[in-house]
Amino acid sequence: MLYLLILFLLIAQTSADIPIIYGHFKNGTTIEICHNKEVGCTDVAESYTVGEGSEEFLIWTPFGEPGRAGEHVGNILARALRNIIYETRDKNTNKDTIKGRIVVKSWSDMAYTPICKEDDPNSECPTIMILGTTQFAYRYKLGDIKVLDSYFDKYLSDMHEPLTDSFLKQVYYDYNIDSHFVAVPLVLDIRLLYFNRTTFDRMNLPYPPPYGNWGDYSEPYYNKWNWDSFVNCINKIKQQFPNNTAFSFTGQYDEEMKLFHMIIRNYFIETIDENKTCGYLNNKDAVLKIIENIIKPIFSQLGDDWYPNNKETLAFLNNDKYIAPEELPKM
Repeated sequence: MLYLLILFLLIAQTSADIPIIYGHFKNGTTIEICHNKEVGCTDVAESYTVGEGSEEFLIWTPFGEPGRAGEHVGNILARALRNIIYETRDKNTNKDTIKGRIVVKSWSDMAYTPICKEDDPNSECPTIMILGTTQFAYRYKLGDIKVLDSYFDKYLSDMHEPLTDSFLKQVYYDYNIDSHFVAVPLVLDIRLLYFNRTTFDRMNLPYPPPYGNWGDYSEPYYNKWNWDSFVNCINKIKQQFPNNTAFSFTGQYDEEMKLFHMIIRNYFIETIDENKTCGYLNNKDAVLKIIENIIKPIFSQLGDDWYPNNKETLAFLNNDKYIAPEELPKM
């Protein structure tokens, strides 16, 4: 009985020692988030605080637009930060040394909002910012990103091999701006293509690579498997099963535009070319052909709202006026 009582007290004390996460909303409401939960907590808020220390640890995370994706990321960051605060408590007093704050920002805020301005008392100075590739480029142009050339040189001197040799080829130039490396890519965000083997078997269609026989030693598979082949498969499936969806797409926010961008790049058309002009405008005939032959056949499977409005697309691509990259519409 005494053993059970001691065990209960230990559990109660451990739970009470965990820093409390508070969720804050723009209407002034504050609630406790993830009460003593390490996993399985989906509570969300517009910003979070955790810990009562004197040193602020501020995190900015993006995707604060409608949809709450950023708020869920904020939840995960708050729970991770709670563990850091717990582990960095003063050993003598067992009090917090850090006060964590997680703010869910919009994409535009993450890219454009000035930070760490000493002459502006309202300017925040985040400890960590969760940046995507596109936001990162804007921050670099604002002078907020440090060039890492000296770090890369030191790594080469110490290890006798370039750090860049460990980069995946898909992201080698993601953080190489103005011929300078400004970040080390650690995580690769990839897009996946799923296909239904049963459907392909029933129609006697070759599987997409690497499963299907699309190439050999003398000819690489990508000479035959391309977006035209992909659309051809979709059209055949749609003809065979007119009442079913031959193609579906899952993504949030601008994911469909990322797919559009990937398709365009496969035809060696850059968004911003080496002269810092719009690659789409400079190759508008090719882009229009891609839209008609690839984009519209794919997304028309999902309804008219999914592919670019033809009038707006034509108006943009037929615009003869030069548009500087910095003058393009901001999100």
